[in-house]
Amino acid sequence: MNRNLISATLLAFIFSLTALFSGATNLVWLCPSDPTNTDRPGAADYMQLFTPANDSLWVNARIRVNVFKLYPGFINRSSDDTLQKIFNYLKSKNIALAVEWPALSVLNGKGGGLEGFLDNGPTVTDATFRRIKNLGGTVAYVTMDEPLYFGHYYTGDHQVNASIVDLANNVALNLQKIISIFPNVVIGDVEPVDILPKDTLNSKMQQWLTAYQNSMHRPIAFLHVDFQWSDQWREDVVTISNLLALNNSIDLGVIFNSALSVGTSREWIENAEGNIQRFKFLGVNISHPVFQNWNSLPALNLPESQTSSYISLVNYYFSEASVQPPLTPFRRLYNPIFNRHVYSSNSAEITTFRSQGWKDEGSVGWIYPTALGTTNLVPLYRLYSPSQNDYFYTTNVQESSAADLNGGYNSPLIACYVYASTGKGTPLYRAYNKQIGHFYTSNLNEYNGLPETWKEGISCYLP
Repeated sequence: MNRNLISATLLAFIFSLTALFSGATNLVWLCPSDPTNTDRPGAADYMQLFTPANDSLWVNARIRVNVFKLYPGFINRSSDDTLQKIFNYLKSKNIALAVEWPALSVLNGKGGGLEGFLDNGPTVTDATFRRIKNLGGTVAYVTMDEPLYFGHYYTGDHQVNASIVDLANNVALNLQKIISIFPNVVIGDVEPVDILPKDTLNSKMQQWLTAYQNSMHRPIAFLHVDFQWSDQWREDVVTISNLLALNNSIDLGVIFNSALSVGTSREWIENAEGNIQRFKFLGVNISHPVFQNWNSLPALNLPESQTSSYISLVNYYFSEASVQPPLTPFRRLYNPIFNRHVYSSNSAEITTFRSQGWKDEGSVGWIYPTALGTTNLVPLYRLYSPSQNDYFYTTNVQESSAADLNGGYNSPLIACYVYASTGKGTPLYRAYNKQIGHFYTSNLNEYNGLPETWKEGISCYLP
């Protein structure tokens, strides 16, 4: 057989395996935080992503990325040389260029200074996208910056509260300018779905999709949802997924990031990893995994081998760990007869305890049910003393063995997986007294309210 044919066949086989693993419709987006943003500057090594000498620092993540998105502020603040470097690099790697754009123009004198709006919309849009074209860039995708939320729902300074039809007609003024420069551009939207009112989410979103199609004479190509990762997102993403499937199968994307704005880079990544796990556990299919950030953390984009780097999150999404059971509440139950507490994440066990008269006092935090949840996890052992009717938890193997051999506790079982190292996650404090047995809490005020002689310090750290 011809050697070139063998190579081509092998390459096709590799690509077919990749599609099988990641989902054939996946379009992976990357949009790191903007380092030129004065309010929340992103990682200083941003431009290192576009340096061929650094290709090896993100070789695995880079071959997965299909689309790289730029913020408008970064474009406006960057020199021609900087933008040309980015455009040339992306073309050399066959990565499509996307721009997130404030598609709304000031409407009836309202919206000036508000995110998603431009004071001189069509003029600014025309100038910006012509500049990109003149510098050798080809904009393949444009994402509107939350026009439905900021134009219709938002209340506060500069609020507009326009009708959905007026919003659709308004965005067309800017978008038609972009289409005249880049006729093949694909236009979608991003919206903060889980902060929109739940009772009208389906109907208002449908109105927006219809009004946009009527105004632009084409449907919205995709919708990226920006979650706050509150409790509401699970139900909302199912609603949106079903709605988009009824609208010519508009592609659904999810922005995977962290709910944390402070802390360490690794804590930010771990929180984002947990969000990925929780989403995958829900079982909703998406076409666009979007890795987008607008915070100062993580402090580094590269290298991908460092688990606190932003690019490592792309690889995590495609790892086996990302499909392991997600973070689970660690619940505290109280028995008023014995004046004792027990802690569990096992729903069947919790039901049994409740049936035996234990009162559910809620969650003390989150835990991982398996060691594959993320890196640096350790077992939290649980031991039980029949004579004291006491449940004892520790990550210390020696302490666990001593309690088993000499303290009258039975053999340890692994209750869950947590962090043991200082400074990671939420502290779980431990106290002990013969009258109450072992007591654990993540509430510092509750811990401080205990007598000093009871306090034993931090037992572990919850993710």
